[in-house]
Amino acid sequence: METWSFLDIVAGSCSCRGFFDCTLPIDNYGGVFLWLAALGYMFKALATVCVEYFAPSLDAMTEEVEVSPDLLGATVVALGASAAELCSTLLATLVLVNAAGVGLILGSGIFNVLLVVGLTGVVACKEGDLTILWYPLFRDFCFYFVAMVEFGVIVWDEQVHWWEGLIMLMTYAAYCLYMRLNRRIMIRLRLIRKEEVRSVTMIQAPVSASLGKSPERQLSPPFSSSFRAAGAGEMPPGATTPMPGSPAKPVSPLKPATPAKPRTGESMASEPRSRPGSSPPVVPLSPEAKATDDADAQAADDLAAGYDIVAAKESQSPLAPFFTHDPLAALWLATIPTPERHCFRASIAALFFVACCSYMMLDLSNRAGAIMRVPPLVMGLFVLGPGTSLSKTVYAVAVAREGDGAVEVANTLGSGVFDILVGLGLPWFLGGLAAGPVGFEGQRDYFLAALAMLGAVTFGFLIWISAKKWRLTWHTGVAMMAIYAVLFWGNFAVLLAGGWKFVDTVTSGTLR
Repeated sequence: METWSFLDIVAGSCSCRGFFDCTLPIDNYGGVFLWLAALGYMFKALATVCVEYFAPSLDAMTEEVEVSPDLLGATVVALGASAAELCSTLLATLVLVNAAGVGLILGSGIFNVLLVVGLTGVVACKEGDLTILWYPLFRDFCFYFVAMVEFGVIVWDEQVHWWEGLIMLMTYAAYCLYMRLNRRIMIRLRLIRKEEVRSVTMIQAPVSASLGKSPERQLSPPFSSSFRAAGAGEMPPGATTPMPGSPAKPVSPLKPATPAKPRTGESMASEPRSRPGSSPPVVPLSPEAKATDDADAQAADDLAAGYDIVAAKESQSPLAPFFTHDPLAALWLATIPTPERHCFRASIAALFFVACCSYMMLDLSNRAGAIMRVPPLVMGLFVLGPGTSLSKTVYAVAVAREGDGAVEVANTLGSGVFDILVGLGLPWFLGGLAAGPVGFEGQRDYFLAALAMLGAVTFGFLIWISAKKWRLTWHTGVAMMAIYAVLFWGNFAVLLAGGWKFVDTVTSGTLR
């Protein structure tokens, strides 16, 4: 399939015969550092647009939807958490055709299990061990194991047909059905009682508050678990649960309370006095006072919903944001509607920019890898995978500091289920329908080697946590981060030794 590279149009087509041995002078003399710097900027841009715009817009759309929180977590929340991965694999299959998308999915899984969980343990376990809920971790591991087996079987013949992608999508539909019945299963297993309402989507702090947004754009809370694993997990022991019959939606911590008016001596003198121990008398509000209170309440709601941004945009010069903000952030501020007011339009616009950033990220990664003779699969494993998981890492640290690290760890594997079954299944299904089987000639062994790394770290993590009686310690967190460092530098050494050959043969049907 023909590839469409923006960098080839701007800087010229990149053709390299060896390490820093390319046809263009810019690629021979330091151009790779420019591409890598731009790649890092794309990672930051992806994290920003997902946290600031895409997740809040999806949250606003689903705010009044009466569905199971567990099913919501496995569908819409999963999309908000893995939008960058899904866009990247679609583009790597249909536009910039190579194996970087597969490497990104597998590398993101390794990164999440080792580094994100390890960092959570280091942050959250300074004063004591962290008790992990076994059920959501074991549940998602079972589906994750099925997803990895399906991936290995499908790529064994180095060709993926459309119906194989459909099988992966149907497997994820089965996962969603299980999540729809998750609460009944937990009741049957006597993990919760019928009167208890236990769902992460009801108790988690908003991502926007956890990540500490800038004062210029204080949005209402996005998904309770937007950058959490797909599939809402359960509450850690000791957490506060909503009482039966209470509202499922929490009050937004970003919504400011109506400020109290100053009390003058005249107003205090006119207030009715009550006896000690008696209830204060109910004084009906005058129409003027009621109107004032309503106006104050509306002002507070407007502030929480981000309406002040609209006023700020109207009062600023059109070029002012470009001098005071990140250029892309200023562009999004000027073009993406406020998610809380225009959630559908905002989600479409944000998804468009996610796709644009993902495209540039893949294009920059392909070019830098070609110059350094690093295969796209390896770039996906150890560059794109961690880069697209940057927002998840920041969020994991934020929730660990807030004391919710147990829920973060318990739901670690859920995002991997979505990434493999949908993040790869959907592009392969669409690519197979559009142009025939997607082929990965000569790359089966490399795929299986990467899959073996993912399976080993996932299974080892589960065995270790269960042996520790489902407790995460500070030393375990440090060890997991050290293991990731060993994997990273070990594969770098293998690359230098010629173990990872530069194979970039991906075809699709008749377009070869």
